[in-house]
Amino acid sequence: MVETDYLIVGQGLAGTWLHHFLEQAGKHCLVIDQFNPYSASQISSGIVNPITGRKLVKTWLFDTMHDFAKPAYLRLEEMFDIQIWHDRNIVWLLQSEQDLNNFSARSATEGYAHHIAAVERGNWRNGFQSAVGYAEVKGNYIDTTLLINAYRKYLQQTNQLREDFVKTDDLKLLPDGVQWKDVRAQKIIFCEGYLAAQNPFFTHLPHAPNKGEVLIIEAPELQLIGHLVKGGAFLVPLSDGLYWAGSQYNFDEIDENATVNGRLEIETALQRMLTVPYTVVNHWAGIRPSTMQRRPLVGIHRQFPQIGILNGLGTKGVLMSAYFAHLLSELLVHNQLLPKEIGLI
Repeated sequence: MVETDYLIVGQGLAGTWLHHFLEQAGKHCLVIDQFNPYSASQISSGIVNPITGRKLVKTWLFDTMHDFAKPAYLRLEEMFDIQIWHDRNIVWLLQSEQDLNNFSARSATEGYAHHIAAVERGNWRNGFQSAVGYAEVKGNYIDTTLLINAYRKYLQQTNQLREDFVKTDDLKLLPDGVQWKDVRAQKIIFCEGYLAAQNPFFTHLPHAPNKGEVLIIEAPELQLIGHLVKGGAFLVPLSDGLYWAGSQYNFDEIDENATVNGRLEIETALQRMLTVPYTVVNHWAGIRPSTMQRRPLVGIHRQFPQIGILNGLGTKGVLMSAYFAHLLSELLVHNQLLPKEIGLI
């Protein structure tokens, strides 16, 4: 029988960060994960955007999460000798006078001004369709694929990963912990993305998974370096003239199948944004583990204290994952209470 402190189900951003913080606290963990190249963490845009939505509101807890996440990501960069955190301004292409006025007003609003680098009338640069103006928002790009793959290699090398799928029928609840197959642990923590909505221990929680599709395009003439762009779609420069383009939301088809309609929606947005030619080289679909209140699901099951969850990070997972994984680790190791707004229902 294998003994461990914690079983972690899933090795997306949530599972990766939770393992890291528990290991830093001196705990031994075994991660159970069946690799999925189309998981939300793998095909994420990696964008950290402080201002969102048509009303240009600041992301919930943005400053707190950002102040925590940046040094945490930088420590993993040093640990693995890779670069995953990139400072990148997000250029919003503004199509109306109202959009321009709204951004100008926001740039003078307390709590927002330091996030907005510029608001200007006129076109941003060649390669993009005419616009009334543009705004530059101070953001970041996080290379989630590079991080997750590097961390997975570390788990493999240290025998802390099993390539497997956890069926709850195989889980035995013990008076002092849990047993899964030949492994015993104090607790099992589910970081399984959208599959949490199908987990019988958590079907009562307000899950709202939604599907997003992305295109990888090649546009050599665009030469977009050092910026992210937000128009009808987001554009994220990758390498060798490739760009991540997306994404949209589909709450009706919860699967990982790329669709003609999904591609058409993104390409329509790109054609309204770009004046340079591009070629689609890949088309992917994934499922975001979101919630109805757009708040993460973090904590211990009220009836079964051997079981916990870290889920529901949605579109903000690149920023939320480190912060809330740390809060959960503090609960597990030091019994530090969680904020009420993220406690389990």
